[in-house]
Amino acid sequence: MDNKPDVFPTQDLIDKANETGTKIAEQFEKENEIKKVEVSDKGKAAAAKMKKDSLDRLEEQLRKRDELMAKKRAEKQGLEYEDPYSSNTPPVTYATPKDNVEHRKLELPENKFDELSKAQEDVPFDVIKLPSEGLIYLKHGSSVKVAYLNASDENIITNPNLLKTGKFLEILINRKLMDTKLRYKDLHVGDRNAIMLWLRSTGYGPMYKIKLADPENDYKEFEAEIDLSKLPIKNLGKKPDENGYFNYKLPVSQKEIKFRLLNVGDVENIEDHVEKMSKDVGPEFTDSSTYTLGKQIVEVDGNNDESVVKNFIEKGMRIGDVRAFRQYVNEIESGIDMDITVGTPGGGSVSTFLPINTSFFWPDLGI
Repeated sequence: MDNKPDVFPTQDLIDKANETGTKIAEQFEKENEIKKVEVSDKGKAAAAKMKKDSLDRLEEQLRKRDELMAKKRAEKQGLEYEDPYSSNTPPVTYATPKDNVEHRKLELPENKFDELSKAQEDVPFDVIKLPSEGLIYLKHGSSVKVAYLNASDENIITNPNLLKTGKFLEILINRKLMDTKLRYKDLHVGDRNAIMLWLRSTGYGPMYKIKLADPENDYKEFEAEIDLSKLPIKNLGKKPDENGYFNYKLPVSQKEIKFRLLNVGDVENIEDHVEKMSKDVGPEFTDSSTYTLGKQIVEVDGNNDESVVKNFIEKGMRIGDVRAFRQYVNEIESGIDMDITVGTPGGGSVSTFLPINTSFFWPDLGI
């Protein structure tokens, strides 16, 4: 993976854009704070046993009370008392509910965001040509129907709690994708960026304000405006095979490999994996390089066995091959060319990767 900045607002920018809503949520949490007591496994077991013992004793006391009362009643009526708990007592049977009795059961969805992520129907849309031309997806056309942002989407865009979940963009794009089996995490990163830029341009207009630092003027900040509609589209540099795989000959080891381009789900999985490793064993032991290569390379010299591919990546792949492979992937990947050059107030220029700030989907809030 390259070191290009993320194409979505950072957590700090999101929190700033939604300061009022966040403060309200935080105040609510303070007023309704519940102190959680952590109990060890031994403590939990002891508490459970104590509860069971107490219930058993109570049940026994109630049984003895009922037995004594039943004896008293039998004596008054001149009848012989029969112990209901004896083995000679016939079992108690219960009436079976009628078939037509309805029972309501509260069922929660497995994913509470599914309802928000449903593709919208009967809404205005346009047909967007994918930078990948759909070649990396199995049995998919070169374009996709995408609905315009509408008033109902503002419920998503302006919800601070939803933004903090990190699922904002996934939900928004899934709502807008129409008549396709492709979901947000299936999209190639370049196709995702193209859809995101189109939604912003058609929703708020193509002009997008950013702030940059001028290196020729003590890095003083200045404002610039970018026309998103004029960012060039970069198509695939090579065509994949029928499975969406690409061929490449490693220059050092001369091994023939097949590889695939990463989709959004792959990128998120890699980020989660690296974060988990950093927490579990420390950032010094993360394996982001080999883990990423494992997501990309699917075959080595005609062998697609996962263990063989993994062993080659970790032990047999030369470092020169790794660098050359990454460069080749960058050359052939499709998407929107987000490398921009902006003129400075002093007459110079700044070349950078298009920053995504709070005004991207929240232009009324400024930058």
